[in-house]
Amino acid sequence: GGGAAAAAQGGAALEEGETKYVTHVMPWFETPSFQGVQGNHWCDPDYGNSYYESIFKRYSSADPAVIRKQLLLMKAAGLDGVWIDLQVSEWLEAVHAIVKDVTALGMNFAIVIDNYAEAGVVDSVKEDMQDFMEMPNYYRVFGRPILPYFEHPWRWGSTKLPSWRARDGRRPYIIGTYSQHQDGPLPEGFDSLFFWHTPDMSWLETYYSSTDLPLKVGSVFHGWREAYADRKHMPPYWGFLQPTIDLAQRHKPYFAQLTTWNDYTEGTMFEPSWLPHRCPPKA
Repeated sequence: GGGAAAAAQGGAALEEGETKYVTHVMPWFETPSFQGVQGNHWCDPDYGNSYYESIFKRYSSADPAVIRKQLLLMKAAGLDGVWIDLQVSEWLEAVHAIVKDVTALGMNFAIVIDNYAEAGVVDSVKEDMQDFMEMPNYYRVFGRPILPYFEHPWRWGSTKLPSWRARDGRRPYIIGTYSQHQDGPLPEGFDSLFFWHTPDMSWLETYYSSTDLPLKVGSVFHGWREAYADRKHMPPYWGFLQPTIDLAQRHKPYFAQLTTWNDYTEGTMFEPSWLPHRCPPKA
């Protein structure tokens, strides 16, 4: 409720039950004109050919013109800010470009450490993370900068947490992945957990009803249609936008994350897109 929300802001008053709606942004799209290569997140038969293509075509995540259009759409939709995925330091060019425009448009942001590619990426990007956390529009709760973690324990075992603090001496507020820690108490070093997505609404209800999490990060999504060539996680599902909005409005989490803005490989994007999307045949 409002009391928890006010405490999360370090005492700043908030309207009763106000939720900050954010969206998860993938900064991994590459084009020859910006990164010197054509990335594989739309067309690559070895990685997976997406079923969809953005109305902005196959863009670079570092293209300022595309970033501005994306953020204006988000702002028009009422989003408070973005949670930007970060797997490798090579994405930092695009991340900095996004943060620059986020700031110019008066929006807020956080960086999501995604350890899929590198177990210790959180320490590899220490300096940039500390720079981001000093910015006035970086999300903070309980006076601490947030650090959401998209975890992949099946690749690395236990999650490597930061060995550093923010420059004000505060430890980042670690928000782990609920699907990896749904049973039992919070692991040492974690402060809360965020929900990703599922076709099982009872599981999402269980998350919202948990009394063990001091700060909730709910999820709003419409569905899933993955295009990976080498693996499949679950069958496609669709039609969950209104149910997940209803749950977020009823439970009033501090954050509600739209999952996702632009993960085309998993078919979860909110970014306006075309169907069908056809890739050229493999050379």
